[in-house]
Amino acid sequence: MKWNQITLAGENFIDEYSDGGAVKRNFVLKPTSLSPYQVYKTLKEEFGPPNSTMFDDIKSQWEYALQSPEAYFEIYDWKVFTWSIGVYLKKGVTNSAEDVANNFLKAIEKQASKYNSELKAKLKEPDGIVIENPFRIYRETADSIFELIIELKEPKQHEDGRIEFGGWMKHYDLCRAAFIMYLSSVEGFVNLIYELYLRKELRERRIYDRISREQIDLKLRLAPVYCECFKEDVLKPDTEAFKEFHSLANLRNDFVHANLTKPMMNPVIYEDDYEFIIDSDSNTSIAIPSNFREFESNHVQRAKEITQNLIDYVISSMAPRYRREFEYVMDQELIKVEYEDDQLYIS
Repeated sequence: MKWNQITLAGENFIDEYSDGGAVKRNFVLKPTSLSPYQVYKTLKEEFGPPNSTMFDDIKSQWEYALQSPEAYFEIYDWKVFTWSIGVYLKKGVTNSAEDVANNFLKAIEKQASKYNSELKAKLKEPDGIVIENPFRIYRETADSIFELIIELKEPKQHEDGRIEFGGWMKHYDLCRAAFIMYLSSVEGFVNLIYELYLRKELRERRIYDRISREQIDLKLRLAPVYCECFKEDVLKPDTEAFKEFHSLANLRNDFVHANLTKPMMNPVIYEDDYEFIIDSDSNTSIAIPSNFREFESNHVQRAKEITQNLIDYVISSMAPRYRREFEYVMDQELIKVEYEDDQLYIS
């Protein structure tokens, strides 16, 4: 699709796609490659002010009704942070609505590149900052998970026997909870090693207290010094498994303490009385965002991989006898141990 093939459309085109008051779109694309500001700026320069009033003015500020030879489009911002492309295929078009949407996106991406320098200049001196409220994010997550717990324990049942289950949008909350649990599982993994294999001569309260206060990465580094189960004197911090986990642990510290991180400070730009909030870059080297709001299941999967890689590395660093023993007990719900001459033995 070429840019010059896109023109304004009358907003009454929607009548062709209405059935009993319900509008039937063929596809909706929610791009992330451009900010709503870049899209608005590009469309305004080409087509003038927004030409459609057919949008939810509680969740959107503006909308364009456009068309190409293949389809009609609704282009609108959504809850300030994002924007969407609604596609209505014209009669006789054989291409899929998703392909048409992606072709439209490529055309506008190419056109929008002309305004990159202007956006960078505005971001150096934004009109304001929007701070994401960590209290609300965490409190709503906790409330949502608690409601899910109650619903799972006491599901609502209709008179006809059907069970009602409303888990809509709760997967974001569960993603955040699962992420924290994967990181906490590593803490448990390391604590278990110390409990089982701390050297006999070091088993005293002051040392336990010292170890318990250390950051998780230092606990790992010190494990071969304190524990008898390792074949080497050190765990190498320059291994990929260790470096990725260190990055993950830094994210975890921010999330656990609900720190106001830079990605939670989003610049605000005003253009033609419209408000544009520009998402701060939250990308990291480990492909997990540094903004807890953005968590999805693929980020939890990545955290699972990183924590498992570290666990595998630590276990591989144990002496063979201890490795076999620990691999056996680490997944046991209960581990029975006995004491002999102040030394702990797994029974």
